[in-house]
Amino acid sequence: MQANRLHLAYDIHRDIDDQLLDLFPHGGQVIARLVSETKYQEERLAASSSDTISEAPAKLPARPPFKLFYAAAEKDGACFRLIASNRKDMPVIVRYDQHRIPTVFALEGIAPDDPLRLVLFGAKNPPPSTPVLPALVAPVSMNLLIWAMSDRLRRSPPSHANLRHEASILAQFVDLLLEFWFINDKTPAADVAELVGRARVLVQEHGGPEWAQQLSRLATVDYSDIIKAVALPDNALRSQDPPPTPEERVLMLEAAAAATYSDDEDADLPPLDFPEPNLPSQLGSVPSHPLTTAAL
Repeated sequence: MQANRLHLAYDIHRDIDDQLLDLFPHGGQVIARLVSETKYQEERLAASSSDTISEAPAKLPARPPFKLFYAAAEKDGACFRLIASNRKDMPVIVRYDQHRIPTVFALEGIAPDDPLRLVLFGAKNPPPSTPVLPALVAPVSMNLLIWAMSDRLRRSPPSHANLRHEASILAQFVDLLLEFWFINDKTPAADVAELVGRARVLVQEHGGPEWAQQLSRLATVDYSDIIKAVALPDNALRSQDPPPTPEERVLMLEAAAAATYSDDEDADLPPLDFPEPNLPSQLGSVPSHPLTTAAL
């Protein structure tokens, strides 16, 4: 377990514990696990010599060997996004470069028109020009992250409709994956077949064309190809990557300013680019030192 600790600043750990921040696992990594589980259980059902659906499938163990596909999947680490609660007063993250120059990122999840934020002490929204924190990739177990966040994904109004929709679908994938994890040798074949059918429908409807194609040839595709099909965001910040240089920061800010934003009553706030000694104490910071498996 020690090897799966995320090296985050104290303020960020505190906000996660207080449910002011949640870690949204990357959908592709979740779906790859679900598709692999579906393939294994279909192979297990096909290999069963049972003629009655009331009996559990035989011959193959209920749970796939870890090395079958989870070893490769876990080797890729965990890709996730930090999603803020509307109760978080300052929804920003500060990341420092090697020269201790800060870059301020806005967090996803905040609904500026939430009446709660009008009465929340110290609540401020970052200026619209603030770049959104990209996804993060860390050398930790995605399985553990999925388990830890399984009951913290869904969002309710006044969260933005797009986020609510994304979170609802992601939660369905995670819930279904956990059902596979709890299959045991006594689970009836009918229950396994029903679960496999639900997984196929969910992936077909919400997984996208690439994963639907994987399903169409699931009997012949290799597990390694399923895991390799995961496409992480191009702009993801890897724990081994240094923070952006000052020049890259300028480009990120210009790109954010050029995007279309909704009206924000806090748009006239000054940029949160404070000199280091004057940084507000409530701002979390992502450490700039490389986070490697050796350092965990």
